[in-house]
Amino acid sequence: MTDDSIANMVLRSVYLPQDLDANLRDLAFVEKQSKAELMRQLVLEGLSARGYEMVDGRLTKRDQDSVKIQKQRAVSTEHRTYT
Repeated sequence: MTDDSIANMVLRSVYLPQDLDANLRDLAFVEKQSKAELMRQLVLEGLSARGYEMVDGRLTKRDQDSVKIQKQRAVSTEHRTYT
């Protein structure tokens, strides 16, 4: 991480259960990234799962049509067979 990217971040303290923290540490090790980076990634994935996305640095609710299209693409991709 560069000094510029750190300058654009804020520090947040969060209490986590010890077992969750240990699991995050282990997953970060397996994925070869810092626990902080893993947590940022998981927060973004959680927001996305709830229908939000970052657009130009702002959290935006996706409209239902784009959510439906994304779900349809995911389903059609899962069912594709390649020969």
